[in-house]
Amino acid sequence: MGDNPVAVAVTAGNGAAGKTYTLTIKRAALYNDSNQLVDYTDTIPAELQGVRVKPIAAGQKPGPRSYPPTTRPLKSA
Repeated sequence: MGDNPVAVAVTAGNGAAGKTYTLTIKRAALYNDSNQLVDYTDTIPAELQGVRVKPIAAGQKPGPRSYPPTTRPLKSA
């Protein structure tokens, strides 16, 4: 059980400088099931709502790619 920080890079569609965020995905403690994700939509900053993101490895610099907005907000599995 525990929280898992995930670094994500976000680049504006117009090619403006991107930002890197670290999102912490909360895991449920219910029944000691470490694979059950808690809904984390409300913990994502508003500017990231509906943005498709790509995980990056620790210490890795974000690439030049941009990810267009999705039609739905990010949700846990």
